[in-house]
Amino acid sequence: IFLFILGSINTYNFMDGIDGYVTSECVFVSFSAAFLAYMNKPESLISLYILGLGMANIGFLIRNWSPAKIFMGDTGSISLGFILAFLIFFSASESVLSIYTWLILLSVFIADASYTIIVRIVTKKNIFQAHLRHAFHIVTKNNNSHAHTNKALIAINIIWVLPLAIMSNICIEYNVILTIAVYIPFIFYLINIGAGLEKSENS
Repeated sequence: IFLFILGSINTYNFMDGIDGYVTSECVFVSFSAAFLAYMNKPESLISLYILGLGMANIGFLIRNWSPAKIFMGDTGSISLGFILAFLIFFSASESVLSIYTWLILLSVFIADASYTIIVRIVTKKNIFQAHLRHAFHIVTKNNNSHAHTNKALIAINIIWVLPLAIMSNICIEYNVILTIAVYIPFIFYLINIGAGLEKSENS
């Protein structure tokens, strides 16, 4: 549990690199998780707690969307990572929402953050040094647009991630398979785009 919380905190901190990105992801994850939690246990208040997190982030996103007027910073991203980790374990312990469903909803961030840090460890880079080689950094630079990356994130979450999260919530016996399935195209994309590698290594 400690390692998961630490991982969640660091993932959200790593991914807070462009305007509106972390906030957009948190809005999607919160609203989707709140909906699925309510469908499972309408009498539970956990869905309202998760929804509250999403509503707070909508208020922030209005000013955080590119070009941002306000910024999340370490305080905001670390807090979000910790709150989400708490909600994940709380909802799982109350049998409201499976951890597998959460892993699917968070798959874009988990895949990018985890793959990039593994690549940098393997290529003997300083993992404590700031860099711009996460997939979202590369996409943003290639398109010269923060908004483009955010729109791509939203589209991927709605078209690919959410349907699999719904399926995992309904077909519980296939949770592991669905969780693996959601990550496969992300891993291939991360390999193709050269996430974690410096430009010279990627070329």
